[in-house]
Amino acid sequence: MKLKQVIVGLAIAIIFTLFINYGIMTFYDRPLYDDFCPNLFEITNEIECSGANGEWFEYAEGSVPRIEGETGNCNNKMSCNEAFDTARESYSKVYFIITLILGLTALIGGIFIEQKTINLGALVGGLLTLFVGTISYWEFAEDLLRFVILGITLVILIYVAYKKLDER
Repeated sequence: MKLKQVIVGLAIAIIFTLFINYGIMTFYDRPLYDDFCPNLFEITNEIECSGANGEWFEYAEGSVPRIEGETGNCNNKMSCNEAFDTARESYSKVYFIITLILGLTALIGGIFIEQKTINLGALVGGLLTLFVGTISYWEFAEDLLRFVILGITLVILIYVAYKKLDER
């Protein structure tokens, strides 16, 4: 392959991966931290803190508040972080499944495309899409699931390479 073909193939791969990822983010809203954990500096009393599932801590006698008239501060990090992490895990699982399907489709499609530049773009783009999707869910996956994901992917890649790319 000529250098120009390689560069265009890599550009296709990068744009393909970005297109898939931004497409998912455009049509499937990801959870945002501020939706689960309000800005605690805006909470200035025990009632608001309770409404945010927080715990109100009164300032010690003689301490200087951040805002005049403020009597304490709110800590709601535990409850809101748990809710946010649960929503993020659910989002990451769906994101992983979508990127897995599209990444494998691009990889397998790239094998059958005869044009070398597009072939390279589809193969590398599929691989990058699989990588990004897997990384997004990796922290939530159990060790056994990680092992199975890697094993299945390895078997598929070896099978496809042996059947379609072997030059015997």
